Amino acid sequence: MEQPLARQRKSLKTLKESAVRKEASLQEKARQLEAAQAALDAQVRKLQEDQRMGAQRIIDWACEASSALVPLGMSPIQVTEPPASIADALSVLNSASDRLRRLEPILAGHLEAEGRELCRMVAEYILTCLQSHDPAISQAPVVDGPMAETEATARESVRDVVDFVAAYFKREPADS
Repeated sequence: MEQPLARQRKSLKTLKESAVRKEASLQEKARQLEAAQAALDAQVRKLQEDQRMGAQRIIDWACEASSALVPLGMSPIQVTEPPASIADALSVLNSASDRLRRLEPILAGHLEAEGRELCRMVAEYILTCLQSHDPAISQAPVVDGPMAETEATARESVRDVVDFVAAYFKREPADS
């Protein structure tokens, strides 16, 4: 009976040693898993922060762009809370895109109005110069337009003065 007990003890001892080794191995794997999880958590936090910063850059750009459009009669984009993700910023980006699409006719209208005003100023300048030098001069030729048979020669003869007068009306950046 001693022999079977000795074998059982030896077998139990072997099982115990095996269990201790497996426990140590499992503990090591658990430590490795915790370290890997911590590394993944850090990467996720970094990606979330990068996404939040990217979303904030989108919001900042859209707000700056919309503020620049206010002088053209467009209302600024309102952002009620900071975006948590790029997906949250897309609605603001869509709003900015809509405003930019509406910009073309607005700019065309402004350019048309400025062009009309410039034409009026040039015509007034030229007619004022002529009238101030000769109050009796007729304005009928200006109203009637150039005569077809002499128009090309007349255009060529006034080209230098046209360039001089055009330079007088050159728009300076400070005029904006």
